[in-house]
Amino acid sequence: HEAIWVGLFDFKGQKLSEKIIEEADFDIEITDFEKAINGDGYILTALQGVSRDERGYVPPHARFYLLDETFNVVKDRAFIPAHENAIHDIMVATNAQGNQYYLAAGEARDTYSRAEGIVLSLDRHLNVGWRRSFPRGVGSRFFKVHQRSPQEIIAVGDVCLNKKRARE
Repeated sequence: HEAIWVGLFDFKGQKLSEKIIEEADFDIEITDFEKAINGDGYILTALQGVSRDERGYVPPHARFYLLDETFNVVKDRAFIPAHENAIHDIMVATNAQGNQYYLAAGEARDTYSRAEGIVLSLDRHLNVGWRRSFPRGVGSRFFKVHQRSPQEIIAVGDVCLNKKRARE
C-alpha cells in the first residue's frame, strides 16, 4: 500500500515531525509539493493508482491535496477528465488583476492512448478554471510550468517525434 510521507526537519537534519497521507482504497504517489496560495499551508499533487468504483475500472489519475501548516489534509480533489493522466508540476501564479491561482502541467492520454501535454489552472478551492491539451508528434508530456508574466506561461516537456533516423 503506497502512501505519501511528509517530514519536517531542522537545519541540522534532525526530524521534528512527520505525517503520512494515505487513502484506504488506492495507492498514491507524490508528484509535487509547494507552498499554497498566500503561503497558507501547502499544495501537494499525487498520482492515484488504479482503482475501482461503482462504475468499474478507474485509470491512474492526478489528485490535488491542500494541507495546513502541520500537513493535515484540508481538502482533496481527483482530476479525472476522461483518461489516464498525471500532474508533474504545480505553482502559484498571479493574474493581471493580482489574484492568485494554481498553474499545473502534466500529461493525459487521448482516446488513442497517446500522451498529450496538458496545462491547467485551479482556484484556491481546487476547482479547474481551464485546461488545455497540446498533442505533439507521436506523444508529448509537460514536466514544468512557469509564469513568465501575468499574460504568459511557459510549459516545458518532451515530445516523441515521428521521424525516421538517418543511418550512418
